Amino acid sequence: MSEDDVGEISIRIEAYQYASRQKTIDSIRSAFDWLENSRRKDRFDVVRTAIEEQFLNLEGRVLGHFQEYVGGKNFIHKDQAWLLACRQREFVRECCARMAEGKDEEPTALSEAIRELPIGPDVKVIPDYSKRIV
Repeated sequence: MSEDDVGEISIRIEAYQYASRQKTIDSIRSAFDWLENSRRKDRFDVVRTAIEEQFLNLEGRVLGHFQEYVGGKNFIHKDQAWLLACRQREFVRECCARMAEGKDEEPTALSEAIRELPIGPDVKVIPDYSKRIV
């Protein structure tokens, strides 16, 4: 898929279908019916968990359908993306430090200060969309 294939995105979206749309709707309705007929408060958690599972399954099916579009089966995991972002920041930091060097690539106080800037995974970058899961 390239930038020229703009129309292909809408075709892919239209091509997506639920595995079984009615089954998803029925399972959520049955969970709510069971909750309404029950007088026990702890059953609310059971129903909420059942509904969350339905949405997670739906999300998984949507992501599976568009997996080829977002990078295929070999897409980069978010932890790996975080490490790659750190490497990019190392490269940018070194470029900035070299621009601050004197004639004949002499280190200056500014270039050394730039090289000492922390850029590891603990440094917050705004916006931070890629927190590591421990």
